Amino acid sequence: TVGRAMPSTEVPDEFTCAITLDLMKDPVLLHTAAGHSYERSALEDHLRRRPRVDPFTGHRAPHALRFTPNRGLKDAIERWLRKRDHEGSSNEST
Repeated sequence: TVGRAMPSTEVPDEFTCAITLDLMKDPVLLHTAAGHSYERSALEDHLRRRPRVDPFTGHRAPHALRFTPNRGLKDAIERWLRKRDHEGSSNEST
């Protein structure tokens, strides 16, 4: 349709996991100086293999790395998905 903006299906970079490059469904914040968020399952797998290595920087920590849920990011992703889905369904009905 002319004059109507089509919904962006491109996932914003901040919503993608640096390990999988996929949209995160359960983002967690890794407690390092870099402070990056990752998909929980991808980070758990990485930390099982390399418990002291930051997957983004490759730096080795003096202790096992910890992470916590990133609820703010999860909420932002869910809002973006709802908006994208709503815009997509609005454009399909015209």
